[in-house]
Amino acid sequence: MLLRPSDPAVVISLYCDSNRMSNRMPGRELAMHRIIQANIDRFRELLKTEPDEMKRAMETRLLAEEEAKLKKLPRPEKKKA
Repeated sequence: MLLRPSDPAVVISLYCDSNRMSNRMPGRELAMHRIIQANIDRFRELLKTEPDEMKRAMETRLLAEEEAKLKKLPRPEKKKA
């Protein structure tokens, strides 16, 4: 699913397979990583075109918060095929 910066709200849709249906932590970490990365990408796109300084300041703060969250989150391991 591609996220467009022009979308009014970013909706993350994660398709669950039978392995992800459990409450195992790696699946949760992967989902959190994807959501946070989508937020970061969204804020970066918004900052490219936002002329209002107040909104830019808020988006810059939110971007920094999301980047800090991503650094704290353990890097998810990709499943081996």
